[in-house]
Amino acid sequence: MQITTSRTLQALVVDDDAVARKTVAFALQREDFECDLATDGEDASRQLARKNYDLVVTDLRMPNKNGHALTVELLARKPRSIIVVHSCIDVPDLARDLMLRGVDDIVYKPTNYAAFAAKAKGLVLHRQPLLRTDAPGAVEANAPTSDQSASSDTEQQTGESEEELEECPSVSVEDIESKRALAADVLPVSKVALKVFELTRTECDARELGAAIQCDAELATKVLSISNSSFYRPIGKKITELDKAVVQIGLRRIGELTLAAAMLSAITQRKLAWMNAATIWQQCNSAGVAAEHLIKQGSHASIRNDLVLISILNFMGRVVLGSLYPEHYQKMIAQCQQTGESLRELEQKVFPENHAEALLRLQTVWNFPSEICKPMSRILDSYSELSQQPEPLRRRVELVKLSVFVGKLAMSSWHSWDLVEIPPASVLERLRIDAIDRVIEDTNSDTQTIVDTTPNSTTASKRPTRRPGSMPTIHYLNRSPAPFDFVARLIDGMDFRIQPADASKIPMAATIVVNCLGLSKAHTQQELRRFLETDMVAIVDCDGADDLEVDCQILQLPASYGAIRSVLFKASVKLELA
Repeated sequence: MQITTSRTLQALVVDDDAVARKTVAFALQREDFECDLATDGEDASRQLARKNYDLVVTDLRMPNKNGHALTVELLARKPRSIIVVHSCIDVPDLARDLMLRGVDDIVYKPTNYAAFAAKAKGLVLHRQPLLRTDAPGAVEANAPTSDQSASSDTEQQTGESEEELEECPSVSVEDIESKRALAADVLPVSKVALKVFELTRTECDARELGAAIQCDAELATKVLSISNSSFYRPIGKKITELDKAVVQIGLRRIGELTLAAAMLSAITQRKLAWMNAATIWQQCNSAGVAAEHLIKQGSHASIRNDLVLISILNFMGRVVLGSLYPEHYQKMIAQCQQTGESLRELEQKVFPENHAEALLRLQTVWNFPSEICKPMSRILDSYSELSQQPEPLRRRVELVKLSVFVGKLAMSSWHSWDLVEIPPASVLERLRIDAIDRVIEDTNSDTQTIVDTTPNSTTASKRPTRRPGSMPTIHYLNRSPAPFDFVARLIDGMDFRIQPADASKIPMAATIVVNCLGLSKAHTQQELRRFLETDMVAIVDCDGADDLEVDCQILQLPASYGAIRSVLFKASVKLELA
């Protein structure tokens, strides 16, 4: 997938070898970098005094000022460039020193220059995602550059930076209400889709529904494509008639799917600077598929009505709010990237109601029935808060929350600012989900078939082929009593290679990630004290985690996806250098 950026990336290539210098620059230029060249460390320092760079590639052995001295200088600069050492000096101690100091990558000569340049660009955009025009948090071309908005990994983790983030003003209920008329225009839904949805709540047949769908050519094409996916048509002849497609999908289900498809189409047409429409599109699809599998496995047919639609609607409220308050969201996304907070945390501070409640303001426009509105109003409650709700509302909302989470997990489709809320084992037990691993795998395969057979779906993100040898390693120990290890699946989706740890044979110098989800505070502390001689990252969800009397890094969930990945990446670097 070609990644575009909101401005030209700036690189400085430092090498006393003219051939190597020009070859690196040529490869970077093919990845949209504008390159300046320096012959040694002193030449580089002079150019750095005049200009900020997104990327600095430097050799080590050079006259005047060597590359090691230059990297030390670069590491002290703010804002800091991505630093890649490109050298033929393969000395483990030197590599360990450079990585511990904070160098982003070391590449040894001879070099695969195309791969080198692509990786360098990835490092820049991972550090500064607001530069991407196709990524969550991307900014317009005239928005602040990386010099104004980007921060180092350390700043992202601690929330500290040289410049204070501009405070995002709060919004009143009255202000949101005043924009309700505009909100309907933000997410225009096909009148045909609304009619089909309403017809499915009456005594109508497949022929009548097919005729209604036929009135919208784009919607008709999507329905036929979905009905021919392996999820709905595992075997048999291709379906070419809409009434047969309705029968194949199901008369009640077709109402949900047509309305959801119309909304997804509206999403992909929105040009929000902070939103990756492809990721939202895939998250919606996978949540709907996961809902189908969870309903089937847990035998929830009696309460299944509209759960697929609700799972998809979960994402729409944020699109509405983001369209009405684009500057607020651009500031909040920038803060998420800098501090590691989730977008939901910041929305709670800025808005008087959550994005699900904001979407319900359109209920009068769309005429949604109450059985949709009630679950929508509770969808962002925690599992603990949901335990206070009556049945069957509690079960319906838990199924929707689980569908959204499983969809993201199955497809590894996350924004860095998404909140990761892992469902407790007690919820799976209550919902009679005894094979969640099968639900995840089926969701992955079925979502992909729908994505592959749906028109205009080429922008949906697909995971590239992974090369285990190039993946950072996580030394991992699971002490959670939960029957399924969601954390391991999450880590795998982040493209880390998991190295299972033997609790009785952990090397003293190792850095390990310990999963303690589901354990009480006392039990967590007891488990962690067994590994006091190791460098630990403990993943916990117990109350009072801040008071754990253990000298290790605590990662308390729920937390943002970006914050989790940042902590794990640092743990993997320590392991590689141990």
